[in-house]
Amino acid sequence: MVPEIRRILYATDLSKNALHAFSYAVEFARRLGAMIVVLHVIEPASVTFGEQVKKMAEDREYESTIREITQRWQRFSESVDPELGCIGHIANVLVRVGQPVEEILNVAEQENCDMFVLGNHGKRVLKQALLGSVCREVLDRALKPVVIIPLAGDGFEWDAS
Repeated sequence: MVPEIRRILYATDLSKNALHAFSYAVEFARRLGAMIVVLHVIEPASVTFGEQVKKMAEDREYESTIREITQRWQRFSESVDPELGCIGHIANVLVRVGQPVEEILNVAEQENCDMFVLGNHGKRVLKQALLGSVCREVLDRALKPVVIIPLAGDGFEWDAS
């Protein structure tokens, strides 16, 4: 028997493809009656920074990222369904500082997520080797279903009104 999917972890890097992947997460949530946990991971600042400067930079990025994610999904929600949109499917919006793969797997466990939705940047060999490594490693290590959404064509952008 297939386990019920009640919570979906949508991990975003805020790239152009992020909205495209988010639209899939929303559709899965609607069809399955599930909630979405939105996650963005900020990689730690370089060790060449002093600890205090590093902490200040991470805090500033954390706060601006939370604002940016919230504004973007509200705009997207209003454009999809002005009455309800996807707001009713968002369980939590999280920003973590750390290594993306580790944070994605940790949050999925902490938030009791049953499924992952990730956007992939592209298909060129070099890009896949570098940028696709997060998707690849999550896919290899996850114990729950992983849906990887390929790069969208033109027309999907976070900033689109």
